[in-house]
Amino acid sequence: MRIVVVGAAGKSGRQVVTEAVQRGIGVTAYVRSAARAEALPAGVTILEGDGRDIAALKAAIAGHDAVVVTAGGRKEPVSGEITQAVIAAMQATGVKRLIAYSAYGAVDGRGFYAWIMRSAAGKIVADKVQQERALAASGLDWTAVRPGVLTDGPTTGKVAAAVDLVLPGFPQISRSDVAAFTIDELQSPRFIGKAVVVHVPR
Repeated sequence: MRIVVVGAAGKSGRQVVTEAVQRGIGVTAYVRSAARAEALPAGVTILEGDGRDIAALKAAIAGHDAVVVTAGGRKEPVSGEITQAVIAAMQATGVKRLIAYSAYGAVDGRGFYAWIMRSAAGKIVADKVQQERALAASGLDWTAVRPGVLTDGPTTGKVAAAVDLVLPGFPQISRSDVAAFTIDELQSPRFIGKAVVVHVPR
């Protein structure tokens, strides 16, 4: 398997790249700045480009088996725009499998955490809504991954995943756990065409 990780130089992207390489998956890291990709594992192909540049994405994605979008941003949320550009590039190149990082509480709108998201992170909520609408209309084999608050903690190996799940309090999950789930989902798909909440049961 060969995959493209869009946003590979970010904290979540680096974890996905590392997990994929450890499992023997070929990785093309699509990054905004090659200088930020120096910490990625050896053997990774690094391509520099804007995540909204459809032509550059087409060139990067062609010949791969799947794409993972971890790019987002808090100050300037761009998940929706990047995901739309990736979808266009995938439709043009015939690559079908897409996993994109969304966020728990941003789209489902249920529970206390969702209320906090709407109240304090309106731009992020609007961005993730745009992203998931694009996924649903894409015609691709997509999965939206909805983690709670991301941490830099270790991999626990205890990730649970479900659709339409409401979690209590302020759920946290490590980026490495989400990366492990992501590669699991690529290798053994269970949630194609679904938005799935990932968490570590307490």
